[in-house]
Amino acid sequence: HNLITVEGLNHLLDVGVHGASANATWYVAAFQNNVSIQSTLTAATFNGVCDELTTEISNVTRPEFVETAPSSGSTNNAASPAIITAASACSIWGAGIVSTNTKGDTSAAPAQVLLSAAKYSAVKSLSASGDTLGIKYTLTGTSS
Repeated sequence: HNLITVEGLNHLLDVGVHGASANATWYVAAFQNNVSIQSTLTAATFNGVCDELTTEISNVTRPEFVETAPSSGSTNNAASPAIITAASACSIWGAGIVSTNTKGDTSAAPAQVLLSAAKYSAVKSLSASGDTLGIKYTLTGTSS
């Protein structure tokens, strides 16, 4: 289940309509809790609810989300997946797209924004230190 959070929608409206400053770079935050993603999830609550991988991965910071230009209401990082490297065996249940690169950051908006979060249908495991996972993420906007 992948969704853009209310916090993310507010940020997109603030930037796109209201004229607020845009974030030049977004980051991927992998998490290890098997939880249902809710639209009310925020940057401030993300680590507490989802349990972001911090010490379990050796990346110094969250990897960048290097997206393509939007087309047909969608963008993704399929050409440049966000790579995480295990510091120890760990399980990954999903990832979020956030506006800061600090692992485990619990700052609230506007200092940090959780744009979206997605839970995998099955857990992904890194079994040993040095194992890597390339996280591909697609953001799609739809009208109803």
